[in-house]
Amino acid sequence: MAERPDDIWFLVFRNRNRLRAWPVNWKGWASLIGVTLVPTALFIALTQSFGLRSPWLGAGYLCVALPAMFFTLSKLFKAKGQNV
Repeated sequence: MAERPDDIWFLVFRNRNRLRAWPVNWKGWASLIGVTLVPTALFIALTQSFGLRSPWLGAGYLCVALPAMFFTLSKLFKAKGQNV
């Protein structure tokens, strides 16, 4: 949990089994973009540059990268978020 007001990157809303988080400042937006778009852009660039067209690459991406993004974001929300 963030201690100081300038350490808060996200507002986190938890109701029942749903977690919602919104970035509050530029650090939150930068981390959200970095965690989601950078691995996706890297995957697209590598598959296009090497000419790889196998559907197994997409399946591997879904099985590895998406859970890693979810895990990283959930830890980031807990560390830098303020519960509302």
